[in-house]
Amino acid sequence: SSDLFTVQANNVTLDFNGYNITGDDSGADYGVNVDGYNNSVIKNGEIYDFGGSGIYLKNNKNNNITSITANSNDIGIWLDSSSNNTLTDNTANSNEYLEGLYATGIYLSSSSNNIITNNTANTNNVVGIYLVSSSNNNQIKNNTANSNINHGIYLQSSSNNTLTNNMANSNNVLGIYLVSSSNNNITNITANSNTDTGIYLYSSSNNTLTAVTSNSNSNYGIF
Repeated sequence: SSDLFTVQANNVTLDFNGYNITGDDSGADYGVNVDGYNNSVIKNGEIYDFGGSGIYLKNNKNNNITSITANSNDIGIWLDSSSNNTLTDNTANSNEYLEGLYATGIYLSSSSNNIITNNTANTNNVVGIYLVSSSNNNQIKNNTANSNINHGIYLQSSSNNTLTNNMANSNNVLGIYLVSSSNNNITNITANSNTDTGIYLYSSSNNTLTAVTSNSNSNYGIF
């Protein structure tokens, strides 16, 4: 299998106009692949069953992804070494292990200064929203990350992020999990009814938690 759309210029708009594309559940391929090009707009469509990710942004900046459904891929939307992008009003649910990647709704790796707002990342096989490898200074706002098999929102080695008005409920392990992540600001968060703990900080310092609701978790509200 191969990528369906490959963007190879700056300032490209890919408007699905409500249509969908579907992969074959195999191979590390992408529905939309933007590698090294900037100022793309990807909007108004549905992307299913790609073994790599529904949308893959690598080594780029100033792209806008809006009103996309990226379900049942290995990763829904993947930002890799990409900065200053905006993800708004997207759905990334039920992504699963197809090619042994991360089974995550929205995945940021070494990607900073992005805005992730009004997205839904539920029922993924591992994590709803996952920031890793120095994904710093991102704004994560008004998102829902519920009922994921492991964690709702997971920050690993990622600092100076702002998490505001997010819900991370009914995940099978942790609602919000910070590992080796410092100086993050977590405000107006709901992390209820998770199977283990609502908010878990491990080897993480100087984080600020304000107006947090973390009830009815099986072990701890905040640990």
